[in-house]
Amino acid sequence: MVRDFENTLRSDHDELDTLLHGIFGSLNAADFEGTFRGLDVFWARLAVHIRAEHLHLFPAISGLWSADPQFAELPVLIARLRRDHDHFMKELASLVKLMRAAESNKPHVLKEAHETLTALKGRLVEHNRMEEERLYNAGRLFSGGVENISASIQAELNNLPPRLNTLPTKE
Repeated sequence: MVRDFENTLRSDHDELDTLLHGIFGSLNAADFEGTFRGLDVFWARLAVHIRAEHLHLFPAISGLWSADPQFAELPVLIARLRRDHDHFMKELASLVKLMRAAESNKPHVLKEAHETLTALKGRLVEHNRMEEERLYNAGRLFSGGVENISASIQAELNNLPPRLNTLPTKE
């Protein structure tokens, strides 16, 4: 049980990557509606992942740097991860807004979506690597309450927006 939260978040990274890969498939097929549906699901799923980290993981890990000087880098790392999260959400919100407004110029919008998502994917790969190698590993040193953190993170990941309530939850 000690590493459930780490496995859960790593697995969610993989699922998000699969969703993003599917969006690129829709983009390559010039499927506007499929791209938009995939983007909407990806945006919502990434938002709940970020929320789980902000509400449960980051606060739990913040106790480590105040207790042990070997974790002095964690505040800087978490600040960077938060900036990345803000960037991802702003970029995706702008892209969703652009796609909602598209009428006759869908090929141009798909081209812009491809460019935006390509840049976002590059930053997301580096972001996830930092989380998995530097942040999640630090979480192994929690002295207690790991089960509660794992359960809280899983509950957040299952708390999708109502419009996506037909998606299977992860137990």
